[in-house]
Amino acid sequence: MQKASLIAFFYLPLFVYCQQDAALEKSVDSIFSKWKSQTAPGCIVAIIKDGSLVYNKSYGLANLEFKIPISDSTNFHVASISKQFTAYLTLLLSKRGMLHLQDNIKKYLPEMPDYAYKITIEHLLTHTSGIRDWQELLWLNNWNPLQTITPSVIYKLIITQQSLNSPPGEKFLYSNSNYDLLAEIIRRTTGNSLNEFARNNLFIPLGMENTQYRQSINQVISLRASGYDKQENGQFEYSNYNDIVAGSSKIYTSIKDLLKWDDLFYSQEDTVKAIISQMTTKTRIKSGKLEPYGCGLQLTNFQGYPVQEHSGALSADRGYYIRIPDVRLSLIILSNNGDIYPWAVSGKVLKEIFYYFRLPDKSQNVAITQESKTAKSDLSLFVGVYGPQHKIGPGKIITLKNNSLYLNNTLELEPINDSTFSLKVNPDLLFTFTRSSSIHPNLQVSRLGDVLEQAVWLQKQKFTPTINDYIGTYRSEELNANYQILSKDGQLLLKKSESEVLPLDVTYRDAFQNEPLFLNFTHSGSGTINGFYLSTYQTNNIVFKRLTK
Repeated sequence: MQKASLIAFFYLPLFVYCQQDAALEKSVDSIFSKWKSQTAPGCIVAIIKDGSLVYNKSYGLANLEFKIPISDSTNFHVASISKQFTAYLTLLLSKRGMLHLQDNIKKYLPEMPDYAYKITIEHLLTHTSGIRDWQELLWLNNWNPLQTITPSVIYKLIITQQSLNSPPGEKFLYSNSNYDLLAEIIRRTTGNSLNEFARNNLFIPLGMENTQYRQSINQVISLRASGYDKQENGQFEYSNYNDIVAGSSKIYTSIKDLLKWDDLFYSQEDTVKAIISQMTTKTRIKSGKLEPYGCGLQLTNFQGYPVQEHSGALSADRGYYIRIPDVRLSLIILSNNGDIYPWAVSGKVLKEIFYYFRLPDKSQNVAITQESKTAKSDLSLFVGVYGPQHKIGPGKIITLKNNSLYLNNTLELEPINDSTFSLKVNPDLLFTFTRSSSIHPNLQVSRLGDVLEQAVWLQKQKFTPTINDYIGTYRSEELNANYQILSKDGQLLLKKSESEVLPLDVTYRDAFQNEPLFLNFTHSGSGTINGFYLSTYQTNNIVFKRLTK
């Protein structure tokens, strides 16, 4: 009996550990079970704790034609997660004295326009340069989607922009152009392609043998996950992209290799520590405000813990990578299925991980109970049109239907308390109505504790425009494009091209939108419409002048 008890005692820790592993697998697996398939693309989920891969499970196929399952050796395109690698390489060159973060980028890129402002390498790293996003510029320019997008194509487009989104250092605005310009600076500084420099100075030294930047459309990448989108008939088709612009994206890597990258963030080597410190320090803009972005990493929080994270998406390629250094925990979700949005399910997974490891919630957030999900305030008080104080930029329309608030008429907001609501399709996004001296509320949009947007109440109902005042042809020299404003059955329309005619919804006076497009019309001295400013999420205030009525 005594011997049996002793054996049970020594085996007890192993038994509990296995039970806990099974419990974690069961809870995480329940979130991803819908993507278990032997006939569909899927994803892989990895949890790293204290330098070890404690959870690693794949769902679905890397390649449908050959029925190759996803594994931790499968190489995924991680899209914008690539930015942290490009940032590291740039900072490595800075530590070697081959460039300086305060250098004017025209030192390396003399073709850039004279903006009357100095744009530094640091501005590129922190998305505070004001340079417009080339992906959105291509779409606005009616680029032929069948043509290959090369670095020279996007570089030419960037240097034709004669104005910026905002003066350098004044505003954080995410732009892929920043990191693709960094790639060109690395190429010109080192004499090597971005991939060559990365392979020789980062990937191979770390043992990330299978990690690389894709450099051509037809490049063979071993163990690659092909991207797929589901069609209306339920069948999957390849989802291909036709750009070979590396820097802001185009890294292919695996869970096995990312485990080594993750470990680098805890290195005690002086140079590495200094680089990681720069990457994980929030950016201070000229106003003094700290923005939740460092160099290639978003710096937010989860349940009171500082986190380093980034998502990525291009065509059907999807990825989300979050690191919580205080508890040495990381979650990575990589997918080749266009129906999977890793960042949307990450919160659920993290909560299961926190429960499993018994990590306390240190946040001060209001608990969401069944009782709190019924707002006690008069919801009609929040109805109205919200927008920027100076009325240049996008607006948000809050409406009330069936005792629920909706954003822009279609996206339901769920109450957390009397003044804060979460977006039903993305609960991490919070909408908080605040009151100042005005009788009308202002609107604050935040995510994981970081304020993304502040909007003021502009009017109770949508502005009713005189449609004929806006009809005409408008031209942008920066885009080398003409747009037409038309009307049909009382609806204002924007004709971008012969194949793309978009209905415009009015938000506030002289402001119209069809997300992600926002048009703010301008007046001449006599009061007639003489043009508009065109903005998107990452490209602001492109000037269009009216040619004809």
